[in-house]
Amino acid sequence: MQEKAQYESHCPAFNRFFDQDKYDFEFQFHVKEQLLKRYFKYEMTEHEEINFEKFAREISQFLDLKLNQFVHRDFQSSNIFCKSKGAVYSFQIIDFQDARSGNPVYDLVSILWDSYVDIPESLKEELVQYYYQKHPFVRENFSQDQYRKWIDYSVIQRKLHDAGAFVYTLYLTKNSNFIQYIKGALKMSLDKIKLYPQFEAVEEMCRKIFSQPDE
Repeated sequence: MQEKAQYESHCPAFNRFFDQDKYDFEFQFHVKEQLLKRYFKYEMTEHEEINFEKFAREISQFLDLKLNQFVHRDFQSSNIFCKSKGAVYSFQIIDFQDARSGNPVYDLVSILWDSYVDIPESLKEELVQYYYQKHPFVRENFSQDQYRKWIDYSVIQRKLHDAGAFVYTLYLTKNSNFIQYIKGALKMSLDKIKLYPQFEAVEEMCRKIFSQPDE
């Protein structure tokens, strides 16, 4: 999908980007406003706010790679339809309305760290390696260590955003179906946050907040 997507000047996907502004907005709106304040009713202290802003800025800046790679943006199980006929499988993908250009690993993270399907860790590792070996641009421009950090930061951002989006959907449409997936999304994000000592204060704050009873 990423390789076959061809530039079309009239298509919004090629004229908007996964850049720092986009990531910053999602940290502020989905994570801070919707998830922390609206859902968990949590007001950060001045010190916590400083740590959160540093955390969000580091991730947003790191993921702003200025790449012209096509990104589906919501590449997850609920948007992929599979039809089988014997040993032959065909796939259809829907929900392209927020497609944009930028970080190609975002789609990899979206499908492997899926809120709706539990992917075994061994399979995640196998497919993470497969993607690296089969994606010439990624392999040629990023070392294994850079690639790993790229994935980790994408998981942190994506899953915190997902949790906030589930909350936003609840209040916007009164649809509570997605609330059951908040804890799983937060766990995936925290599992990556804890790998980075510079985020220790944010991890501690998040674990305190997320251990509160759900609404």
